[in-house]
Amino acid sequence: MKNLFWLIVFAATMAANAQVIIEHHDPPPNVLNITDFSPQSQSVSSDPYRIINGETQKVDATWLAVSGEVVQVHPNEGLRIEGSIEGVGRSSDFFVVNLPVSAAEHEMVPPKGYVLLVKDVGTYTYSTAAGSTRTIRKYDYGIPWTPPPLTPEQIAERNAEIEARKKRAMEKAIEFDKAAAINNDTGALERMAERYRDGSGVETNLIKARIYFMRAEEGGSNTASNQLSKLEQK
Repeated sequence: MKNLFWLIVFAATMAANAQVIIEHHDPPPNVLNITDFSPQSQSVSSDPYRIINGETQKVDATWLAVSGEVVQVHPNEGLRIEGSIEGVGRSSDFFVVNLPVSAAEHEMVPPKGYVLLVKDVGTYTYSTAAGSTRTIRKYDYGIPWTPPPLTPEQIAERNAEIEARKKRAMEKAIEFDKAAAINNDTGALERMAERYRDGSGVETNLIKARIYFMRAEEGGSNTASNQLSKLEQK
C-alpha cells in the first residue's frame, strides 16, 4: 500500500510539471493557389455566314465546336482528326473540311483560345494504307461569305420593322399599365402620368397626367407628389 501511495504521488508530480508540446504542421498546399482555374477567354471564329454545298447558311446553335489532334492530312481535301465534337463526345476519328487554319500531323486544332464551329455534312470514305476503305463522320467549316450591303430600300424596310416592333411593345406596356392603374397600382399610375405628361406612346394630355399623379399621390407616392408640384407650375 505504501509503495502504491508513493507511486501515485510521483505520477501526479510528473503530470503537474509536464509541458504540453503542440507540433505545428503546415496545411497541405491549396491547389487553387498554384493552379489557374480561372476561365480562359475564348474567341469564336467569326464568319457568321458560310457556304456549304453551294448553299449559304448562318451559324447557329446547331453548329458544333471541333477540337483534337490531326492524325492525317488529306491534301486538297481536309484533315482527319482524333478528338471531340461538342455535344457528340469523343470519336475515334472524324474528317473536317474547309477549316480556316493550317495544321500538320500531330498538331492540335483549333489554336489555343479559339473555337471553331463546324456542321455535320454526312460521311467521308477514304482508302487506308492497307488498301481497304473506311467511312467516318464528316464536318464542314464552310466557306466564309460576306453578305452584300443593304440597299436603301432594304434599310428603310428594316427600320420600319424595328419601329413597328417598338410600337407594338409600347402598346402592350401601356395596356398593361392601364389595367394595373385601374387597381390603383402606384407604379402604374406614375408611369401613365409620365406618358401623358411627355406624350410617350400617347397624345400629350396634362389634365390626365395630373389626375394620374394625384391618384398615385393618394397611394402614398412621394415621387408623384413632387412631380405633381412641378406640373402645376407649368
